[in-house]
Amino acid sequence: MPDDTIAVYPPQFVRANATARRKRPLIKKSYNLAARWKSKLSKLRPRWNRFAAWPRTRLHLHFEAIGGPWERLLNEEADVIVHHVDKADTRFEWAQMLPVTLVPVAAPGYLPFPLTRSLDVQRMKDLVQVILRDSARQPGRDYFVLEGAPSWTVADQHTKKELILQGMGWGHMPLHLIDKELRSGKLLSLEGRHFKRTRLDIVAARLRHRPVGPVAEALWHSLAGHAETIPLRGASKR
Repeated sequence: MPDDTIAVYPPQFVRANATARRKRPLIKKSYNLAARWKSKLSKLRPRWNRFAAWPRTRLHLHFEAIGGPWERLLNEEADVIVHHVDKADTRFEWAQMLPVTLVPVAAPGYLPFPLTRSLDVQRMKDLVQVILRDSARQPGRDYFVLEGAPSWTVADQHTKKELILQGMGWGHMPLHLIDKELRSGKLLSLEGRHFKRTRLDIVAARLRHRPVGPVAEALWHSLAGHAETIPLRGASKR
């Protein structure tokens, strides 16, 4: 008999498909977790290790970007996501996990003019902006994208960082991925009156009224119990 499967989407979520033929307590056959912030998932390793208690359950992690996690969750293709959500949306049950600060940056010498705090959108419109590709099938809103500006689209933050470091564009990056480069001078912050750093609250979220099985419920409580205990290197109090 094949193992049960749990697919998890961290900010990509997890979905479980139960089989009604079992006489023992139902465990979802497939559990999906959709996530965006893969660089911080190592902090959750003790929680993932708890799945050893359910050897017939398989966990699937799916990595998404921008609107992908929300789309999977609302379409019930994921049980849990690790992403930012509209906390006023009553469809979501969520547990606070960690803050992520986004900073506009460029490599030294990329700007063809002096960098000042008065840098505005109009001066940046001729320069290439590196942006993340929305993994949603029906993309929604854009974040920090300058309308009419040339852009390069990439699939993940690490590719985006490398392009910016090589002086091939500018963009907003998570502070915990670039704090070392900012301190060493390999990257420059473009913060000023018009370009500012932004904080996103990353949460674990699921649909409020969707029935779940025992393993999915255990994963949720494990994630929720881990809330606000994940240190984030490079986080700013500003």
